Amino acid sequence: MKPLPPQWALAEELVSSWLQEKGWRILKRNARTPYSEIDILALSADRDLTAVEVKARSNPSLLEGENILGRAQRRRLGKALLWLERTYRPKRFPVLALAIVDLPISGTQPRSWFPNVQPEA
Repeated sequence: MKPLPPQWALAEELVSSWLQEKGWRILKRNARTPYSEIDILALSADRDLTAVEVKARSNPSLLEGENILGRAQRRRLGKALLWLERTYRPKRFPVLALAIVDLPISGTQPRSWFPNVQPEA
């Protein structure tokens, strides 16, 4: 696996720390599935298995919100969620979340947080 550029690694670290402060447990960073790499695999405070996709952006005028994930990426992440369900056997179906971080990094939380993103089927 290629190392992340420093700003992307910092963005993932910022989101991981922010989630932990909110009572989440980080299970794995850069978790590989047969379908997609998951930036952060975590258990929410409610014990939901969550795949967190982190996007770092230096230009806030680029696509925003859930639209930042393309159709093909949503499809891969949807397949990864199915794989996670079979592998981890959570009580509820895994959740896909999205965190958007501004570059250069400032502050201690993501600019935007979308806790329940709909993947493609």
